[in-house]
Amino acid sequence: MITFIVLMATHQRFPLTGLAYGLIVVLSLILMIGGHYTSAEVPGFDWFKDVLNIERNNYDKVGHFTQGFVPAIIAGEIIIRNHVQGLNSLIIKSRSIILN
Repeated sequence: MITFIVLMATHQRFPLTGLAYGLIVVLSLILMIGGHYTSAEVPGFDWFKDVLNIERNNYDKVGHFTQGFVPAIIAGEIIIRNHVQGLNSLIIKSRSIILN
């Protein structure tokens, strides 16, 4: 809830791209679902466990991946927009690798 208040307050002064806002929503949903069921018992990922014949529910891996990926995209936008020297070209190159 605090995140949405901060995003609404800073939207006029420092808008993010639609991709960033969408990823924030996805991350929020993943964290809320994982918090509700606990990551090891999310029912939607039981089929994945059965199909691949593995012992554990891998929903926590999805959560950990998004917890790293989404902040990296947001940090990239902030760095590019603020024209941080040196890191600017690194972020652009890494984004092109990820998106291609």
